[in-house]
Amino acid sequence: MQKLNKYRVLDSINLIRAFFVLGSLICTFTNTQYPWALDLLLSTAVPFFFFCSGFLLQNKIINKQTEFSTIQKYLKKTLKLFVLWHLVYMPVDLRYMFHASNTLLEDLFIFFKMLILNGETYFTWPLWYLHGLLVSVIIIWLLRKLKTPLPLIWILSFTIAIFGNFERNGLYQGFVCVTTGMLIRQYLPQLPFNLKDNAIYPTLRLHSTLIYFLHMYFVLIMFAIYKDNQHPYLSWVIVFLITWLISYIIDILRKKNSFHWIKHLI
Repeated sequence: MQKLNKYRVLDSINLIRAFFVLGSLICTFTNTQYPWALDLLLSTAVPFFFFCSGFLLQNKIINKQTEFSTIQKYLKKTLKLFVLWHLVYMPVDLRYMFHASNTLLEDLFIFFKMLILNGETYFTWPLWYLHGLLVSVIIIWLLRKLKTPLPLIWILSFTIAIFGNFERNGLYQGFVCVTTGMLIRQYLPQLPFNLKDNAIYPTLRLHSTLIYFLHMYFVLIMFAIYKDNQHPYLSWVIVFLITWLISYIIDILRKKNSFHWIKHLI
């Protein structure tokens, strides 16, 4: 139990990072220019999610001592989440994916091109993280199959990231961040700061996951209601609190037998 609990601090930080991701999205919707320091801070949100994913994946590998089967299970779970959350957002996508100037085949081609190459479609921007995670872990899995040492994989990932200018995708940004997390966990068994174990931390991890994946719906609803009368900082806080409340409700419902299917979304 102790091996799992000593990284609870990451659960707390991930909730803050989910808050930052939402702030970045609000900035885009309102065409707001945040102060440079805040903008820089917000830009670290998704890379930190990648880092945590790599760190915790390597932690599973070390604890279970079965590298390839652990990675394969991880990939299957990530792919399932990617598909299911795109289905959750499909009602919104259907409204925007068809254009009068295009044929049906052209619209479908554009949609699946966005989905396969970028992992995001018209209003599923947060889901590029899952796509990036899939790309990153698949590359790592293939390189480990070739018996490539983890430090060498990190050097390769960093070189690719510089070449791609850390562009927002799995190859140029996700790969290096996931590998960094795995490398740090490999050579740093314990973080320099710890939190005492508490039941609140798994809850925070669950809520941060739901906030990250759900918030687009509430952003769209708010901006549909208020349209151009937007106050970015107020909108940021309101949407975050609403999404957190919904996450809390989902957390309660998932424990009931009639809502057991919710576990597949987290």
